[in-house]
Amino acid sequence: RCEYEKTCTLLVQLFDQNAQNYQKLLHSPSGITVDKAIQEGRLAWLVYLVGTVVGGRLTYTSTDEHDAMDGELS
Repeated sequence: RCEYEKTCTLLVQLFDQNAQNYQKLLHSPSGITVDKAIQEGRLAWLVYLVGTVVGGRLTYTSTDEHDAMDGELS
């Protein structure tokens, strides 16, 4: 069974790390296009995954804590 809190925490950490890396690439003088494309792909994949996690949760098993985690992910 999925441990929702651990999953949300991991997704937030991964997204934050990848967003930070993308910001560094945008501000780097070299501006390597391939690295930017890879990082954009990672971010797109994470956004898709977050949407799947939030959208796939059953509402009848919802708790206020899970709703708060959904808000943090969104």
